[in-house]
This record gives sequence, structure tokens and C-alpha cells, in this order.
Amino acid sequence: MPLSGFPISQRMKSIFCAGFRCLGEGFRVVASDAAIQLDLIGKVHGISRAEDYFLELPDRLKDRRIYGALLNAYVRAKMRGKAESLLEKMRSKGYAMHSLPFNVMMTLYMNLKEFDKVDLMILEMTEKNIKLDVYSYNI
Repeated sequence: MPLSGFPISQRMKSIFCAGFRCLGEGFRVVASDAAIQLDLIGKVHGISRAEDYFLELPDRLKDRRIYGALLNAYVRAKMRGKAESLLEKMRSKGYAMHSLPFNVMMTLYMNLKEFDKVDLMILEMTEKNIKLDVYSYNI
């Protein structure tokens, strides 16, 4: 189904194509679009398809937004082990230098009633001089 001639935005074309695997058909996918696609795939098709999508992405697109989207998918599925492993990888790549991944993990730990892990996240943030934001205080 050709997309030309329809008055839709480039972002909508990207989202549409995510479900049909038509990346690279005349438009450039950027990391922010790929992160949105990964999130949508996880919500619609499940974590396994989201992981497949992540693995298929070229390394040049795998930045903190992509890793963050996969982390969100793991947390949404309450997959503690995979979330913790991915956070460790994010740390090693320097992608865990802001509050968002910590907030996501603290949300997971609160949902799993692992309150001691929340304290450890806050301690790590403090040690790394990562400022707690409004969301951090409201978890």
C-alpha cells in the first residue's frame, strides 16, 4: 500500500510502517521515532516483539531513548530481571545519568513492593549527583 499522496505527517508514516516493517521506504527513521515505535510494538504486540524490534535496530539508533523505551516495556510487564539487566547495560553505556531510568525502576520496585530497592535507587542517584525530580518524589 503506497503512502504517497496522503496528507499525513512523517511521524505518522513512521508509526504506520512500524507495524508493517517498511522502515527505509523513502524516509529516514531517527532514534526518537524508533523509540516511539518500540513502545507501541511492546504495547500492541507484546514484549517479545519489542525485543525483536530492538535487536533489529541498527546500533547507530540505539541511544538512551531506545534503551529507555525497552526498559519501560520490561517494567510494564513487571520483568524485574530483564529490567535490572538492561539498567546495568544502560549504566555501562552512560545512559543512566539522569532521573528517568531510576524513576522507571523505582516504579517497578514500588509495584513489586520491594521498598528497599527504591532506597537503593535514591542512594545511587544521590551518589552520582543525579537530581531527583518531581516524579521521583511522587513515586
